[in-house]
Amino acid sequence: MKTSQPHKVLLSLLITIQQGKKLLRALLIMIMIGATIFIHVITHIMLTTYYDNSVLTRIVVEPKTAKTTKITKTKYRTLIAVELSEREWDREEFIAMMYASWQYVTSLLTKPEPLSQHPLIGVPDNGYRVILDLIIFCEPKACATVQSVTECHEPLLDSFLISKEDIGTYTNEMKGYCFWHQLDDEYVGRSMRYHYPFLTSLQFLSEFPVPRIISHYDYVLRTDMDAVVTPNVLLWIPPYQYAFGDGYMGQPFTHERLETIAREKLHTKTCNVHGMQSTWYVHTNQFLELVHYTLNFTQYVFEQEFTESVCKKEVIALGHVCTWPDWHQGVSSLYGSELAINHVFCAGQNDTSRLNNAWKSTFLDSNSWSEIRNTVQFHLLMMKHNLFPDIERVGNFQQLRELCRKFRRRLSMDLKGRSLEELKTNDEYAFYFFSQTLKIDCRTFLN
Repeated sequence: MKTSQPHKVLLSLLITIQQGKKLLRALLIMIMIGATIFIHVITHIMLTTYYDNSVLTRIVVEPKTAKTTKITKTKYRTLIAVELSEREWDREEFIAMMYASWQYVTSLLTKPEPLSQHPLIGVPDNGYRVILDLIIFCEPKACATVQSVTECHEPLLDSFLISKEDIGTYTNEMKGYCFWHQLDDEYVGRSMRYHYPFLTSLQFLSEFPVPRIISHYDYVLRTDMDAVVTPNVLLWIPPYQYAFGDGYMGQPFTHERLETIAREKLHTKTCNVHGMQSTWYVHTNQFLELVHYTLNFTQYVFEQEFTESVCKKEVIALGHVCTWPDWHQGVSSLYGSELAINHVFCAGQNDTSRLNNAWKSTFLDSNSWSEIRNTVQFHLLMMKHNLFPDIERVGNFQQLRELCRKFRRRLSMDLKGRSLEELKTNDEYAFYFFSQTLKIDCRTFLN
């Protein structure tokens, strides 16, 4: 059957239209592919340009042969946190020891002479400086003393550490600050709920406002109000980020018992590191965790490990005594602290992140006869026992006269007219600050 001419034309037109549709569809697909590629290229260019000029830190995969560069800070800020009770003796010790030594040390940052040339500094100058803030967490009467006798006039809650105002200026300053914070009326009762008096020097570290302000600091020096700091503290930070005072805290039996408690009773980690004292100099990244476990373990040891039954079966039956130096309830906070330190820092994979004996430092809780140049912080127990009880007994004019006479003889014998920079031992260094404080009361008799 033959097709007419009009039909041929129509058929040809339909074929042309179908071919055109295919061509158009192919063209549209090509346009879409081209547009997609174009968008990807433009996006890549834009993002590359943005991140090349961005202040954000980018992750870069370095070649295996590349060496990583360690960024070293030129300034660290350390918080010295102390608790101050209302006891007259404690207030006198704080003014004469911690506050006086902190005031002297921080004043050295404003001197034109290089710190490395200071006669009392023995640690190397590694190019950084440590700025020290002193914050006193005080009971009401003690806070009144702090405000009237020291230059720590501003309450912590009114400071920029809480409000964050002018915090940029504070961060850049080479200046140490002193603040006070009044503990609430229930603090002592809350801390003494286990009838263990030494928890008052720990409990405040877990409560407001410490968690609020801790981010402003690199390190915390946790010590007591009667401790003394030396100029070395301006140039020294813990080599492993954490350091603990090194000293005697019991017999081998004591250490073995703490290991047993960790493994079999508390089921906590232990590196079997012993002999750590009450002073911590630690990085803030695990400070609150360490405080938490120390409080819990101290409570456990004090309440559960000194019962009559435990002492008979686990101490006396093994030929030891439930008192110092074998197993003494009065140092439960030392035992709790050791258990906590071992538990928190035994998870590391190498010597720089895992607790070992190198973390114990003779720079902290140093002996009174040690050289100042080899000390960062210490307690002067000998002078406390010899002189501060005499101050406690002063109740009238005649007793004050006798104390000042004794003080004058001791001052002449110990210091021999030397200046502070000429002293050698920790004993002499602390006695110098004590003498300056006592002179206020004895000025009439020392002229």
